[in-house]
Amino acid sequence: KLTNLECKMTETECAMTELETTASQQLHGLAKESRQALETVQKQLLLSNGKVEQFMTFVKALTRELQHSVQELRTKIKQAKKMGEVRVCKKGLSQESVQLAASILNVSTTDLEEILEVEDDDETAKTKMEFENDKEWLEYIHNLLEAQFPFASYLMDAILQKLNEKKKLVEEYSSLMKHT
Repeated sequence: KLTNLECKMTETECAMTELETTASQQLHGLAKESRQALETVQKQLLLSNGKVEQFMTFVKALTRELQHSVQELRTKIKQAKKMGEVRVCKKGLSQESVQLAASILNVSTTDLEEILEVEDDDETAKTKMEFENDKEWLEYIHNLLEAQFPFASYLMDAILQKLNEKKKLVEEYSSLMKHT
């Protein structure tokens, strides 16, 4: 019985060694698969982060260009309005009277026209307010891009708002150009 028991103990030890070897091999295999899966996920994460950075760069550039375009339109509209006012003023004054006034003041006719142009306080305040609104809009876009919550719909609304503003400015500018 003792010999039989010793045989069974030896068999059990061999089986345990085989189980340990098999378990060790399986654990090494799982570790290798996990490492490969982790490397794949890390590569995908790097690619995704790169795409997100490119998207952020694109949106920031787009909003800057859109803002710049709106500012240019505002400037063109102001210039067109001033040109219209100057034409109305010139119609009221003959060229001879403008030249006479310029010679009396000892300035060129262009300088006289600049002197006659009066900067409107309301227009200055409006320009300042538009600048502040534009600055706030750009900050809002930046905050949306930095936020962790879903922001796509808010970003879309903000950009559409600026595009609609640009559309109105284009319509106003083309209307002014038709009248002049």
